[in-house]
Amino acid sequence: MWSGVYVCCYPSKLWVIKAMTAIVRTLTREGFVLAADGRNSEAIGGAVISDSVQKLFPIKTLIGSFAYSIAGTINVITDDGTEVAVNLIDEVRKSAESLATQKTKNLVGYAVRLCRPVCRALEDARKLGRFSRYPSYQPSVPSERGNTIMRLCIDGFREGYPSSVAIRLFHENDRLCEPEIMTETNYVGLHRALAPVRLIGSILWEAEGDPRLAAYKGPQILPKDITLQDAIDRSRSYIQAHSDPEAIAIDDDCRSVGGHIHIATITPSEGFRWIIEPVCE
Repeated sequence: MWSGVYVCCYPSKLWVIKAMTAIVRTLTREGFVLAADGRNSEAIGGAVISDSVQKLFPIKTLIGSFAYSIAGTINVITDDGTEVAVNLIDEVRKSAESLATQKTKNLVGYAVRLCRPVCRALEDARKLGRFSRYPSYQPSVPSERGNTIMRLCIDGFREGYPSSVAIRLFHENDRLCEPEIMTETNYVGLHRALAPVRLIGSILWEAEGDPRLAAYKGPQILPKDITLQDAIDRSRSYIQAHSDPEAIAIDDDCRSVGGHIHIATITPSEGFRWIIEPVCE
């Protein structure tokens, strides 16, 4: 089951890694805005499993105010298809809870420790014969090694300064590898999004005069001028645009985005705060 990486900068530049979900991460002068859709679809066939999957999670930590977003494989299914062998959302959550009162020098160190129990759960389940092959989250990026299982992104503030890391769990020739952990550069107006179709972002933010999806475009804003509320409004509109029949006509992969949108902010003064909370199934 899949849950999904575009990187965009208002009002123009767009860099894409294709992924079958919609998660938006924006840094403003006031703080981060994180938004996600709630859809989980079958890897083969794309049938909707749920429209209320939580993909954004606050982190309790001694090093600052942070949250993580999760995309890729949610459930690793047994070979006979009857059971969930590993629920990766639960494994990440349990690992994060275990680190709540432990000191870590920096966010990269935290990410390393966060991943260890998750990888161990995957390895143990396979050794027990719960599944025979590690899942692959497609499509992958040509420059990346092996096959992606899951991506995690952590955003927040350490000592008042914005900090972000990207984590990739992957396997190579069906051998689980050490996670790739990369520090991400932050600047005001940086807009990162995980989504299935590059063209939607291009239409909304780059293509002047393109009348398609006009209801979701909003005003052009320079990166330095984006407020917390601007980022909230734009993130919501961006995710909603994928469910519009016009977007689905542009690219059928837009069907993988939908369900309950949940949005949160992280600021140095207030820490993590839900703007729209996820729904419980």
